[in-house]
Amino acid sequence: MAQLIIKEDDKTSSPLKLSSEVLVFVPIVDEALTDDALTKLESVNDLLNHRQAENKNVAYIIAHRCLTYGLHVLLGEASNNAKMETLIEKLGDQDAYPTLRFVTDGGYTDLNEKIKAILGDRPDVLLLLDYDADKDKNPSTLSQGLATGRNYSYFAPHGTLTALNDFKDTPVPGYLAYLCAFGKSIVDSGNPNYIAPAGLTYGIALDGFKPTIAYSKAERLALECKDAEGVPTVGTPINPIVELGNYGVVIWGNATAEISQAGKERKSSSILSNRHISYDFLKYLNALGNDLMFRQNSSSLFTEFRTKVIQFASPYLESAIESCNIYKVPTSRTTFSAIVEIAEIGAVDVIKLNLNLVDSSVATNEE
Repeated sequence: MAQLIIKEDDKTSSPLKLSSEVLVFVPIVDEALTDDALTKLESVNDLLNHRQAENKNVAYIIAHRCLTYGLHVLLGEASNNAKMETLIEKLGDQDAYPTLRFVTDGGYTDLNEKIKAILGDRPDVLLLLDYDADKDKNPSTLSQGLATGRNYSYFAPHGTLTALNDFKDTPVPGYLAYLCAFGKSIVDSGNPNYIAPAGLTYGIALDGFKPTIAYSKAERLALECKDAEGVPTVGTPINPIVELGNYGVVIWGNATAEISQAGKERKSSSILSNRHISYDFLKYLNALGNDLMFRQNSSSLFTEFRTKVIQFASPYLESAIESCNIYKVPTSRTTFSAIVEIAEIGAVDVIKLNLNLVDSSVATNEE
């Protein structure tokens, strides 16, 4: 006898999974190219099979080192800037490139204005843009003319890769040291995205990176927009890359390019590692929103939404965020609106320790 069997599996309480991939956009402008394309690369072998080694091409070096340290690369290739700008426009589609986390200029500073115009408002990516290396010589004025905001971050000074014969002595942007430290932290050490790749534990820069300038402590504070006591001053913070004795070259900053206010504690959005918490949540909410689209706008839909967000937030609680609250916003019958409010735990930016010397409480015999 013919038989029809229909089964239903209830998976409404299962949280979506956020991809662990970290994708870095790197543009390469090459007049010899006949086709413009965006190509995802997952290993150094992928890059070598895709393009011949270009030892003096900064963009190629950035892609190569990012892949070496476990990050994936979205390689943009075009024959001229106009065609590259067309490729960059595609990156504005969050659904098309959901795992994109970093956007670099590949050392092509003439692309910066287009990158800022198209991606400056994409909330879930960090823009890492280069600048004239001569600005490194004056740390107190380095930030002048640079874009500001929570989705930008700068690292100074530039450096050279002295330990790698293939790329030896080619000047590269400071942000490459940060990208490689980030990859080393999450891939080699298994740390979550929100652990700052900075300081002596997690901020060791890529092998062979030699800063072009050795900043003094006063110059480092000027870059970070801090006074001698570590109190913020007005300006756009820039993260120093320094060489510290036996530790080697270290990322010594954890700030976005959001303008700091004199005498006021840094806001959560000014802390670079905290931005990665926000990026994780924004990427998850985008995926969850797509998952709920065209469902019946009932009270059970909000319950499902709230449950999934809480499940996603659970690993972050206590280690990265203090709380996660979800509120439903009454709107129309066909609009689902909610607010997800997270209180992020700040990363240490200033340490103050006192050693107190006191008299001994042990009585002494005096004759």
